[in-house]
Formats: sequence, C-alpha cells, structure tokens
Amino acid sequence: MPRCLLALAAAAALAFALAGCAGQPSPGRGPAGPPTSPAPVAAHSGGDSVADSVPASPSVPASSSGSNKQRAEQDAAAILASFVIPPDATRLAHAPDVGWGVLKQDPTIGAGAPYYVDKAGLWRVPGAPRQVLAWAAAHLPRRFSPDGGMTVNPSSDQVALWLDTFALPPVSGVLYTRQLTIEVVDAGGGQTDLRVDALVNWLPARSASEVVPASASVVTFAEILGSSERGVTPPVPATISSTAAVRDLVAAVDALPLAPPDYGEDCPADFGNYLIVSFLAGATGPAVAVLRADLSGCGLTYFEIDGTDQPALGTYGGAHEIAAQLLKLAGLHWTLP
Repeated sequence: MPRCLLALAAAAALAFALAGCAGQPSPGRGPAGPPTSPAPVAAHSGGDSVADSVPASPSVPASSSGSNKQRAEQDAAAILASFVIPPDATRLAHAPDVGWGVLKQDPTIGAGAPYYVDKAGLWRVPGAPRQVLAWAAAHLPRRFSPDGGMTVNPSSDQVALWLDTFALPPVSGVLYTRQLTIEVVDAGGGQTDLRVDALVNWLPARSASEVVPASASVVTFAEILGSSERGVTPPVPATISSTAAVRDLVAAVDALPLAPPDYGEDCPADFGNYLIVSFLAGATGPAVAVLRADLSGCGLTYFEIDGTDQPALGTYGGAHEIAAQLLKLAGLHWTLP
C-alpha cells in the first residue's frame, strides 16, 4: 500500500473513529479526454517537484534545493492541470464539512515535509461517489499508472470515503514521488464531493561539503557477506591507485543524489551484505571518505567523510546498481549478492 494511503488510514482512524479500512483496486482507464486546467484551491509548498517534460534518468543529479523546489511547484501544477473535470461539476472554494471534514486535509497528512508540494482542487459533481471516481480515473492521461486505492468504511452515522492514487515515474535526484490522488465522498442528494491532489516529494541537493575530499588518491574495495551468503567466500579486497580510475570513482560518488527523506518506507530483511568503498589519502594514508552500499535491506548507500556520517545517497533499493557502477569503473568483475 502506498505511503500516502497508510497516512490517510491513520488520520481516518482519528477523524472518523474508523471502523474498517480495506484496499480497493483502481478502476481501469479509458481514452484521455481534453485536458482542463483547474486553478488550485489549496497549495502547500513545503517541498519541490519536476515538470512532466523532464525525463526520468538515473544519472541526473540534483542541481540545487532551490531549483528542485521550483521544479516541484511547476510539476504539481502540471499534474493538477492534467485532471479532466467531470461534466456539470461545480468548483468549491472551500472543502465541505461532509464526513466531519474528511476532504479538508491532503491524503498524505504532509508526509515528506519539508520537501513536499500539494496542489489541490475541489468540486461537487452529480452522481454516486464510486461512479464519479471511476469516470475521473478513466479520463486520466495514459502516462499515469495506478498506484493503489482504498475505501474507508466508518460507522453507519458517518460518511464513507473512496480514494484512488495514480503515479508518474520519479525523476532521479530531483523528484522522489509524483502522484495524483482522487478522493470522493457522498454529498447527499445524488451529489458527490470530489477532491484531487497533485502530490510531489522533492529531494534536497547535496551541499559542497558532502563530497569526497580532494586529498583522496587511492580507493579500496571490500565485500562483506552476511547471513544470506553462508558458504560463499568474498573476493580478496582490491586497491585502485590509477589516477584516472580514482578520478572517475570520485566523480561517480560526488554525482550521486541524496537519498529520499524517510517517508516510512517498508524495507525487506537486511542480511548484512555490503560493498565497502574507501577513499584514502595515499597508499598508507587514512580513509578520508567511506561509501557503504547496503546490498540488502533498504538498499541505501551510506556515506561518511573523515569519520562523520553524511546523508545517505541514491534511492531505496538502488545500492546494488551503485555498487555495480563503481565496480565497473574500477575494472573489478565481482559478483554481488
């Protein structure tokens, strides 16, 4: 279940004295209708996002936190503008009170703040909630992929809520998540209240101090195997002293984006498998920087400079790819667990 849905479930438990919360499959999508550009009713600019015109690329590092935030704002606006408003819908200036104000807050409850943007639109639409939700989902542009859904079934004296989430690919080093969330509740009298959120989490840029020190002239590689690799002998540690290879390794590490802030990511078991890459100031010098690629668990890449922990690098589950890239640059043909 997406993180935003988990957050919504927690909020619903408080707001509605939740009686039940169950997953609901996203409806199928049909051909996209002509785009309509609703003006956002609400916007929370705690974070950043990228426009759809920016391609997803694993090699694009963040440029600066300011530019990432600006791109996030633009991207969230573009996502909201891509939503096709149902026929005969009436724009609401404020979230209604129906269901004790269930539509008054965004479905992620501010997850990812301060690197987070939410731009929302509100409408009242003729028809039953699930029919309105199915129509809205069917008229999304095809670039959106279903990303989960849920139904909140409170007690009989409260209002049920239906929600579907759709996603666009992340933009490496700039945008962590890009989502469109559609929520509907019964407004009575054959009407449905509809809230649409364009939700974007952006990544902060690495500071100039979070890079391999210029004194690094030698790089060592070591592989540590944990409980999942019993009986397997790790390769003999290797030392790289070629000026060109060291330069390329430093550049590759310095180009890695910061890892996404902790949004409650669920991680698989960590068996203790690591690739350790140490940057030394000379053949017998101290380690001025150490990169540790976690090849199991969350799959993050940890980094320290002069013994001080720095923000993690890469993406959740991306450490294996980073380790493979560094081994290739070093000319090492190791097998990674």
